[in-house]
Amino acid sequence: MDQARFEENLRRDGFTPVYGGRPPGYANDGHAHDFTVRLLILGGELTLRRNGQAEILRQGDWCEVAAGAAHAEQAGPDGVAFLSGRLHPPS
Repeated sequence: MDQARFEENLRRDGFTPVYGGRPPGYANDGHAHDFTVRLLILGGELTLRRNGQAEILRQGDWCEVAAGAAHAEQAGPDGVAFLSGRLHPPS
């Protein structure tokens, strides 16, 4: 999916868009968020581990991680740039 359409869809669905990235080799341990995340890879590579499976995301790939879902991430050797969106549950 292209960046403009992805951002448009984020806004339409109530997500707050955020541009970001991680340096080469960045990794975090398993964790979960209290919000749903959608992520579009703009450059580089990200390995996402969830449900015992590793998924490698590259430019143009996107995914969604539901609120409360355990996952871990590792940036590739060139780091990763992304557009993400967060959707907090209604209070």
